[in-house]
Amino acid sequence: SPERKLYTLHTPHNQVISLIPKETAWQGAKVWREINGLKPARGVEKLAGRFVFDLWGGSYRESAEALKRAFRYGLTDSIVVWHNWQRWGYDYRLPDVYPPNPHLGTFEDFLYLVNTCKSQGVLFAPHDNYIDFYPDAEGFSYKRIAFTREGNPVPAWLNEWRGAQSYRWRADQVFPFLERNLKLIKEGFAPTAYFIDVWSSICPYDYWTYDGKFYTRLYTREVWGKAFAWIRDFLGDSAPQISESGHDQLIGWLDGGQTNHLRVDIPPPGYYGWAVWAIQCRDAERIPWYDMAHHSRFVLHGAGYEGRYVAGLDPRLHGIYSDDYITTEVLTGHPAMVPAPFGRDVVRKYWLLHDLMRALALKDIENVQFANGNIHRQFVKWNNGGEIWVNRGKEDWEVEGHILPQYGVYARVPVENGAVEMAIERKDGVIVDWARSPSMLFLNARPAVSLRLPVKVKLESLRYIGNRQGELTLLWEAKKPLPTEMVIFVHFVDKAGEIMFQADHTPPIPTTKWEGTIRSTAKFFIPDKFKAEEEFEIRVGLFDPKTGERANLEGFDDGTARIRLGKIKLEGSGNNVTNISWIPLEEREDPVLARLNPQGKMIDFEGIKTNGALRLTKEGDSLLITPLPNSPQFEVRINWNALPWNTKRAEVVEEIDEGGKVLRSYPLKWEGDEAVLAIGGEIFAYRLK
Repeated sequence: SPERKLYTLHTPHNQVISLIPKETAWQGAKVWREINGLKPARGVEKLAGRFVFDLWGGSYRESAEALKRAFRYGLTDSIVVWHNWQRWGYDYRLPDVYPPNPHLGTFEDFLYLVNTCKSQGVLFAPHDNYIDFYPDAEGFSYKRIAFTREGNPVPAWLNEWRGAQSYRWRADQVFPFLERNLKLIKEGFAPTAYFIDVWSSICPYDYWTYDGKFYTRLYTREVWGKAFAWIRDFLGDSAPQISESGHDQLIGWLDGGQTNHLRVDIPPPGYYGWAVWAIQCRDAERIPWYDMAHHSRFVLHGAGYEGRYVAGLDPRLHGIYSDDYITTEVLTGHPAMVPAPFGRDVVRKYWLLHDLMRALALKDIENVQFANGNIHRQFVKWNNGGEIWVNRGKEDWEVEGHILPQYGVYARVPVENGAVEMAIERKDGVIVDWARSPSMLFLNARPAVSLRLPVKVKLESLRYIGNRQGELTLLWEAKKPLPTEMVIFVHFVDKAGEIMFQADHTPPIPTTKWEGTIRSTAKFFIPDKFKAEEEFEIRVGLFDPKTGERANLEGFDDGTARIRLGKIKLEGSGNNVTNISWIPLEEREDPVLARLNPQGKMIDFEGIKTNGALRLTKEGDSLLITPLPNSPQFEVRINWNALPWNTKRAEVVEEIDEGGKVLRSYPLKWEGDEAVLAIGGEIFAYRLK
């Protein structure tokens, strides 16, 4: 009741409330961190600082081969959390999870995946669940289900695709099933870590049994905690235990969680999810609050599952590989997380962030400041001398000689033999990113690589046939054939971007043979519920019918790989539609390009110039240069005196494949004090010796 200055806190059961008066909330959090008595669980040290492969799909063997490629690029200080492997499919017929789902490969394929990780020292954590009990699972009984005070069974997850309703476990009934599963799993493939869903994202709950017995949430919390501790001991070698989101009630038992770093915002039109705190306020910003309290005793991964972090925004600008997402990872000191086993962006995130996160592992935040009271400009001081400046505001911010754009960052952490630094900053008017440590140098001039397929589309004609039917013709311009056969989708959407009706169709020529101009025609039906004067926007694109993945095309993208063409308006009176009129949209410049280097400008990274993306490492007396995967050919000019290592001037270039084999060698070109190379394409790495 703000007008009465009266605040009421409702709490369950008996509570102890501590009031810590301090000049700032950060100082208060620091005091509380020291006095609350929480200690890290035994797997925290093993988990902290590891890069996270958070994988939800894919066959076992194909994913293992993709991970092998990632490991060749050095991404081995990692953990693989493998979610979809359960016998009957993801989140169905739980708790019956063993053996692995045969639809994703054989048991031998699954072992190949697990052993691929183990052979590189990468932790492997399969997904499990003891919050949802399905009625068709072995051993299901309402005697094992939580009930409300009124005597009703508590529903849990509704698997809509399966049409299956699960029910919430009684915490006192979990252990026999958990022990059964873990014994099978350890004997079958012996994971080196473990993930149990939901337990650290849902509040520990009170519940009643079918016959009216009452258990408190304190009991529930204790059961969950003891389960994590038992699994860690049973698997051995302090196997880290991970859960979803990561509330603080399980610290001391649980080692880590996969973050939900939500934002305070009024959700965009059409977004009705829970992943935004819809609070009307003058301003808001993400801050490292949880990590001020718990960073050294609980490991949070990434900044959240991409869909939850994006929460209705453009995933290209706010998704898991975006500067927005990455600056939140750096702001909080969270090990970086990716949703794929391999790819250009996967390697880039590791090279950019891993050494920094390793330097911040098991450390504590000393203080947080808002520069000049601006909550979007944050300075984070760590207890090992680490300093991080993050700009989440719209205007550029110059700090320590670095120009930080919106979602820019500069970090500097002292380590043995030097320091770790990284930045997302503006150089020569271009947003770039880079990282350096005593062992490596990563430079990314942000070429617009594989940003879009070279295909454009526009509406050539639109006509009303009658009887609520229309026909449209699309004009496609393709610079070259596409790598896969794709299908055309045409969405007629409302103001929120939701599909109202469609006109999907097969191209007249397979997309693998596209080149030049292609016309495609499709008819569509306007459902009877829509009346005259209503408007719908047409958004079109291409998708792979095997995977459902949409292609990124050139043009006015809505952020979900759909090109916006314009609107149609239904003409007539009431339900009597007599014609369709066309309202074209003015194409806008893609905002993603503003954060890239589409012109291929050479960027000077303090004596090393490039228009591509590469990592440099010292290999004995040689210099090893590894481009980001899938790099088209680009240029590098190295002033030998600018290198951070004492390395003799090289005279020879060796081209190396992924297996380490030398493909060919040739003299290194020098222009004055600069070594000049053209690199990229199919070559894995270049050794300068």
